[in-house]
Amino acid sequence: MLGLAVVLSLGACAEDVCDAERMPTCDIRQEGCQQTVVDMVACLRGDTVTETPPVTVISPEELEARLRGGADPMMMETLQLEGALHQLGMLDADASLFEAAVADRVAGTRAFFSSTENAVYVVDRGEPADSVEVVGTLLHEMVHAVQHQEHDLFALAAEAETHEALLRARLAVEGEATFYQLEALAWSEGHRADEIDWDAYFDGWVARTQSELDEGGSPFFVVYRRFPYVLGARHAAGRWVVGGDEAVRALPATPPEASLAFLRDPWSGHPPLPRRLRTSPCDAPPPPPAGYDRALREEMGAPFLYAFLRAGRRLSHLEARSHADRWQRDELFVYGGPDGRVAVAWRIFTEDEDTARALEADVLERGFRAAAALGTVTLVATPPGEATGWSWDAPSPECALP
Repeated sequence: MLGLAVVLSLGACAEDVCDAERMPTCDIRQEGCQQTVVDMVACLRGDTVTETPPVTVISPEELEARLRGGADPMMMETLQLEGALHQLGMLDADASLFEAAVADRVAGTRAFFSSTENAVYVVDRGEPADSVEVVGTLLHEMVHAVQHQEHDLFALAAEAETHEALLRARLAVEGEATFYQLEALAWSEGHRADEIDWDAYFDGWVARTQSELDEGGSPFFVVYRRFPYVLGARHAAGRWVVGGDEAVRALPATPPEASLAFLRDPWSGHPPLPRRLRTSPCDAPPPPPAGYDRALREEMGAPFLYAFLRAGRRLSHLEARSHADRWQRDELFVYGGPDGRVAVAWRIFTEDEDTARALEADVLERGFRAAAALGTVTLVATPPGEATGWSWDAPSPECALP
């Protein structure tokens, strides 16, 4: 882990910033400091920045009010998934998705960039406004501001029609910003990016994130709120090692075809990614159980599958990733029943039939009903005592991979 040594505050002029031996620090509440941080972004990314967004310091209470008022564009829009996440064991049994999301953001957010306002908000956590940590946090958000100028982050989020697409966008956007924040923290100790053993650094961070996945009761939030920073930054670092800053800057506009790519360690040899299925090979969704109507169709992505498989603790992290590594597409169908109850059918398309059979065995051991055939496994989950006769037998021939 990179240390966070305290450095001297410098009133650096723009032309001197890139030549500073250590990352300049200053009071982020001052406009001059905010411009210095923007200049540092240009130094690290290897480009120029023409616009400095306004910066406002707010309290955690003000952050919570914004979240509850819907002003924060990064607030999740997947509340209809709550029942499905409960059924799959990806959200604490007693947790409200909205309340859990607000609590997670209030506890963990140090700053955020609002693409709708083109403004940065820094949450006052009691740290000195000129500390390395706070300056590095503002730099992260200034990277988002530059990304917005280049790619329109609001449009990128609006184009994401599924959880998989939104996660892929977050992995790319947060990955770039976090990589440059880490590079800045290294700079604060007098190190440059090419002096960092990125492979070893991310080994430790990934291990800590795996522990968080195991210890928490809501794996969904680790996938949605932690993976974009850890796995996204690791992917960005891998791009930087091969293609430099130009390759990292292009990440939000040219992310990998599937979020599966972010699960892979960029420094280890891997077979080619499985061919991404852009459309479903199946003509029809699983039929709803009696008394239920279809409410939602989603795609969750390989990182979600990995977290789901690990949540049962039957598989090691390596085994769960190995199964997820053969993901080609998935379809989550949510059916609404009486009193807000839901039933779930989740169809996962894999690279080969052996993987589907292994997934089926693991899912059955978890207590779900499942069937596998032709490289596809489908599991169903219902409330206790509900729709006990509902099943989705082995997928029909039209589900065969083309």
